[in-house]
Amino acid sequence: MDLINFTNYNIAFFNCISFLAGGYFILTNFEDLNKKNGIQDCYNIFLLTCLGAINNLLPLIGCFKVTEISILAFLCSISLGGYNSYNLSIISSNCSDYYIDNYDKVWYYYEISIGIQFFNIILYIIKSLLVVCECDNKKKNIKDEETQTPTPKQLNYRINNTIGMNEMTYPERNIYEDELNVETENDNFYDKLMDDALLPKVYAK
Repeated sequence: MDLINFTNYNIAFFNCISFLAGGYFILTNFEDLNKKNGIQDCYNIFLLTCLGAINNLLPLIGCFKVTEISILAFLCSISLGGYNSYNLSIISSNCSDYYIDNYDKVWYYYEISIGIQFFNIILYIIKSLLVVCECDNKKKNIKDEETQTPTPKQLNYRINNTIGMNEMTYPERNIYEDELNVETENDNFYDKLMDDALLPKVYAK
Protein backbone atom coordinates (compact mmCIF):
# COMPACT_ATOMS: atom_id res chain seq x y z
CA MET A 1 0.00 0.00 0.00
CA ASP A 2 1.52 3.32 -1.05
CA LEU A 3 1.37 6.45 1.08
CA ILE A 4 -1.22 8.19 -1.09
CA ASN A 5 -3.74 5.36 -0.66
CA PHE A 6 -2.92 5.20 3.05
CA THR A 7 -3.71 8.92 3.35
CA ASN A 8 -6.96 8.45 1.43
CA TYR A 9 -8.04 5.62 3.71
CA ASN A 10 -7.38 7.73 6.80
CA ILE A 11 -9.37 10.65 5.43
CA ALA A 12 -12.24 8.34 4.49
CA PHE A 13 -12.24 6.50 7.83
CA PHE A 14 -12.21 9.50 10.15
CA ASN A 15 -14.68 11.49 8.07
CA CYS A 16 -17.06 8.55 7.84
CA ILE A 17 -17.02 8.05 11.63
CA SER A 18 -17.45 11.78 12.22
CA PHE A 19 -20.33 12.02 9.72
CA LEU A 20 -22.21 9.09 11.27
CA ALA A 21 -21.76 10.39 14.81
CA GLY A 22 -22.69 13.93 13.84
CA GLY A 23 -25.74 12.76 11.91
CA TYR A 24 -26.93 10.79 14.92
CA PHE A 25 -26.53 13.71 17.36
CA ILE A 26 -28.16 16.15 14.96
CA LEU A 27 -31.18 13.96 14.24
CA THR A 28 -31.80 13.09 17.88
CA ASN A 29 -31.79 16.76 18.92
CA PHE A 30 -33.19 18.38 15.79
CA GLU A 31 -36.78 18.44 17.06
CA ASP A 32 -35.76 20.59 20.03
CA LEU A 33 -35.04 23.46 17.64
CA ASN A 34 -38.78 23.91 17.06
CA LYS A 35 -39.65 23.98 20.75
CA LYS A 36 -39.93 27.17 22.76
CA ASN A 37 -37.72 25.78 25.49
CA GLY A 38 -35.54 23.78 23.09
CA ILE A 39 -32.01 24.37 21.88
CA GLN A 40 -30.89 27.97 22.15
CA ASP A 41 -28.46 28.13 19.26
CA CYS A 42 -26.09 30.61 20.85
CA TYR A 43 -23.03 31.43 18.76
CA ASN A 44 -24.50 29.17 16.02
CA ILE A 45 -23.11 26.05 17.68
CA PHE A 46 -25.82 23.75 16.35
CA LEU A 47 -25.64 25.25 12.86
CA LEU A 48 -21.85 24.85 12.75
CA THR A 49 -22.26 21.27 13.95
CA CYS A 50 -24.55 20.56 11.00
CA LEU A 51 -22.10 22.19 8.58
CA GLY A 52 -19.29 20.13 10.05
CA ALA A 53 -21.21 16.91 9.42
CA ILE A 54 -21.84 17.95 5.81
CA ASN A 55 -18.16 18.76 5.42
CA ASN A 56 -17.33 15.22 6.58
CA LEU A 57 -19.49 13.88 3.78
CA LEU A 58 -17.66 15.72 0.99
CA PRO A 59 -14.51 13.52 0.88
CA LEU A 60 -16.73 10.42 0.67
CA ILE A 61 -18.73 11.63 -2.34
CA GLY A 62 -15.95 11.62 -4.90
CA CYS A 63 -14.16 8.57 -3.45
CA PHE A 64 -10.92 10.51 -4.12
CA LYS A 65 -11.41 10.01 -7.87
CA VAL A 66 -12.72 13.52 -8.55
CA THR A 67 -10.01 16.11 -7.93
CA GLU A 68 -12.46 19.02 -7.82
CA ILE A 69 -14.40 17.48 -4.91
CA SER A 70 -11.18 16.87 -2.97
CA ILE A 71 -10.16 20.50 -3.49
CA LEU A 72 -13.62 21.65 -2.37
CA ALA A 73 -13.43 19.47 0.75
CA PHE A 74 -9.98 20.88 1.53
CA LEU A 75 -11.17 24.49 1.17
CA CYS A 76 -14.29 23.82 3.27
CA SER A 77 -12.17 22.24 6.01
CA ILE A 78 -9.93 25.32 6.07
CA SER A 79 -12.91 27.67 6.20
CA LEU A 80 -14.83 25.78 8.86
CA GLY A 81 -11.75 24.99 10.90
CA GLY A 82 -10.67 28.63 10.93
CA TYR A 83 -14.09 30.02 11.75
CA ASN A 84 -14.80 27.40 14.42
CA SER A 85 -11.49 28.12 16.10
CA TYR A 86 -12.32 31.81 16.17
CA ASN A 87 -15.87 31.08 17.38
CA LEU A 88 -14.58 28.81 20.13
CA SER A 89 -12.21 31.52 21.34
CA ILE A 90 -14.93 34.19 21.67
CA ILE A 91 -17.78 32.00 22.94
CA SER A 92 -19.12 33.02 26.32
CA SER A 93 -19.09 30.73 29.31
CA ASN A 94 -22.88 30.96 29.55
CA CYS A 95 -23.28 29.45 26.08
CA SER A 96 -20.76 26.67 26.64
CA ASP A 97 -22.23 25.86 30.07
CA TYR A 98 -25.68 25.78 28.53
CA TYR A 99 -24.65 23.17 25.97
CA ILE A 100 -22.64 21.16 28.48
CA ASP A 101 -25.56 21.03 30.93
CA ASN A 102 -28.33 20.35 28.40
CA TYR A 103 -26.77 19.05 25.18
CA ASP A 104 -23.39 17.77 26.19
CA LYS A 105 -23.10 15.30 23.28
CA VAL A 106 -23.66 18.06 20.74
CA TRP A 107 -21.07 20.26 22.46
CA TYR A 108 -18.41 17.55 22.64
CA TYR A 109 -19.05 16.57 19.04
CA TYR A 110 -18.65 20.22 18.05
CA GLU A 111 -15.23 20.32 19.69
CA ILE A 112 -14.17 16.99 18.15
CA SER A 113 -15.38 18.08 14.71
CA ILE A 114 -13.00 21.05 14.86
CA GLY A 115 -10.14 18.62 15.47
CA ILE A 116 -11.31 16.47 12.52
CA GLN A 117 -11.33 19.53 10.27
CA PHE A 118 -7.74 20.40 11.12
CA PHE A 119 -6.81 16.73 10.78
CA ASN A 120 -8.29 16.82 7.27
CA ILE A 121 -6.21 19.87 6.42
CA ILE A 122 -3.01 18.13 7.50
CA LEU A 123 -3.85 14.95 5.57
CA TYR A 124 -4.75 16.88 2.42
CA ILE A 125 -1.46 18.79 2.57
CA ILE A 126 0.46 15.51 3.01
CA LYS A 127 -1.44 13.97 0.10
CA SER A 128 -0.69 16.96 -2.13
CA LEU A 129 3.03 16.74 -1.34
CA LEU A 130 3.03 12.99 -2.07
CA VAL A 131 1.30 13.53 -5.41
CA VAL A 132 3.82 16.22 -6.38
CA CYS A 133 6.75 13.98 -5.40
CA GLU A 134 5.28 11.07 -7.35
CA CYS A 135 4.89 13.22 -10.48
CA ASP A 136 8.48 14.46 -10.15
CA ASN A 137 9.76 10.90 -9.80
CA LYS A 138 7.87 9.79 -12.92
CA LYS A 139 9.28 12.70 -14.93
CA LYS A 140 12.79 11.92 -13.66
CA ASN A 141 12.47 8.24 -14.56
CA ILE A 142 11.27 9.10 -18.08
CA LYS A 143 14.16 11.53 -18.53
CA ASP A 144 16.67 8.95 -17.26
CA GLU A 145 15.32 6.32 -19.66
CA GLU A 146 15.74 8.73 -22.57
CA THR A 147 19.33 9.70 -21.67
CA GLN A 148 20.78 6.47 -20.33
CA THR A 149 22.82 4.07 -22.53
CA PRO A 150 20.78 0.97 -23.39
CA THR A 151 21.89 -2.26 -21.76
CA PRO A 152 22.81 -5.36 -23.87
CA LYS A 153 19.46 -6.86 -22.97
CA GLN A 154 17.63 -3.77 -24.25
CA LEU A 155 19.75 -3.78 -27.43
CA ASN A 156 18.92 -7.43 -28.10
CA TYR A 157 15.26 -6.66 -27.56
CA ARG A 158 15.39 -3.78 -30.04
CA ILE A 159 17.32 -5.86 -32.60
CA ASN A 160 14.87 -8.75 -32.32
CA ASN A 161 11.96 -6.37 -32.74
CA THR A 162 13.61 -4.83 -35.80
CA ILE A 163 14.25 -8.26 -37.33
CA GLY A 164 10.66 -9.26 -36.64
CA MET A 165 9.34 -6.14 -38.34
CA ASN A 166 11.60 -6.74 -41.35
CA GLU A 167 10.40 -10.31 -41.65
CA MET A 168 6.81 -9.09 -41.58
CA THR A 169 7.56 -6.46 -44.25
CA TYR A 170 9.87 -8.54 -46.41
CA PRO A 171 8.97 -12.27 -46.21
CA GLU A 172 11.90 -14.69 -46.10
CA ARG A 173 12.87 -16.08 -49.51
CA ASN A 174 14.52 -19.36 -50.41
CA ILE A 175 17.83 -18.41 -52.09
CA TYR A 176 18.54 -21.87 -53.45
CA GLU A 177 15.11 -22.12 -55.00
CA ASP A 178 15.66 -18.76 -56.74
CA GLU A 179 19.02 -19.99 -58.12
CA LEU A 180 17.40 -23.16 -59.48
CA ASN A 181 14.70 -21.10 -61.16
CA VAL A 182 17.35 -18.87 -62.79
CA GLU A 183 19.31 -21.91 -64.04
CA THR A 184 16.17 -23.49 -65.46
CA GLU A 185 15.27 -20.29 -67.28
CA ASN A 186 18.82 -20.07 -68.72
CA ASP A 187 18.66 -23.69 -69.93
CA ASN A 188 15.34 -23.08 -71.60
CA PHE A 189 16.75 -19.97 -73.27
CA TYR A 190 19.79 -21.81 -74.70
CA ASP A 191 17.65 -24.74 -75.82
CA LYS A 192 15.43 -22.37 -77.71
CA LEU A 193 18.43 -20.75 -79.40
CA MET A 194 19.73 -24.16 -80.47
CA ASP A 195 16.37 -25.13 -81.85
CA ASP A 196 16.15 -21.92 -83.83
CA ALA A 197 19.68 -22.38 -85.23
CA LEU A 198 19.40 -26.08 -86.25
CA LEU A 199 15.91 -26.32 -87.53
CA PRO A 200 15.26 -24.80 -90.94
CA LYS A 201 12.84 -22.06 -91.09
CA VAL A 202 9.79 -22.60 -93.22
CA TYR A 203 8.26 -19.54 -94.77
CA ALA A 204 4.79 -19.68 -96.09
CA LYS A 205 4.54 -18.99 -99.84
